[in-house]
Amino acid sequence: MKAHPLFQNRRVAIVTKHQKERAISPVFIENLGCIMTVVDEIDTDIFGTFNGKIDRVKNPMDTLKDKCIAGLDWLDGELGVASEGSFGPHPFIPFITANEEWMIFMDRKNGIEIMERSISTKTNFHQQEIGHLGELFSFAKRIGFPEHGIILKDTAEKAKHYFDKMHTYEALIEGFYRLKRVSSSIIAETDMRACYNPTRMAHIQELSQQLTNSILAECPQCQFPGFKVQHVISGLPCSFCETPTRKALKHIKECKKCGYMHTLTYPNGHRKADPGNCDRCNP
Repeated sequence: MKAHPLFQNRRVAIVTKHQKERAISPVFIENLGCIMTVVDEIDTDIFGTFNGKIDRVKNPMDTLKDKCIAGLDWLDGELGVASEGSFGPHPFIPFITANEEWMIFMDRKNGIEIMERSISTKTNFHQQEIGHLGELFSFAKRIGFPEHGIILKDTAEKAKHYFDKMHTYEALIEGFYRLKRVSSSIIAETDMRACYNPTRMAHIQELSQQLTNSILAECPQCQFPGFKVQHVISGLPCSFCETPTRKALKHIKECKKCGYMHTLTYPNGHRKADPGNCDRCNP
């Protein structure tokens, strides 16, 4: 895949304070031929934190836009990229934990705004109440410590006492006893900040590739970048009863510049949906 002339040798602001450039920059440099500039002067924690200290007040998409715009304003730049993640129950699969990542690319000069989303079950997001060191060591082994960081705090939400950046067992033990002196409750959880979580960093790198693929997809009519699926029409018929299901029947790609549209029927290669996805057969 060759670099796009619209972005080659242009500076892209990457907004992060958790070293996400390690995952994003190589992909953007290789695929777009751009120059990456890290904007780490902005305290991105103001948009929300994983540890519960600061709530995210907006949805991921709006938060992502705010973060990217803040970086562009800081540099007075034209191109920017930012990402936002969340962790919790999988939106479609019961009893499974998932990492949902969003990433946005903005080009103010050309009026381009492209956003991609990825959901992965490859996550070590865990939280557990800890009563003694043995439980803490078991938790550490479970989440892949010390390569992956651990946070210790007194409550699961709005903690008053909080210890992080513990990346050796000596520091972990010290943090445990320091917290034990001020709190009867100790909660251990995986540090999900990208710089302390290689599993999440790998997911961000995969999403970077997904985003650059969308950026480089050109409109067949005017060759403007970002020709991607903008609308999904559900209604794929059930293979048993023919009732329309919520599975995708059509994908519609649309050019943001000239308005050209392309409709792809049966985008996933299936003409019928499994009855397990049918609200009539499987209410």
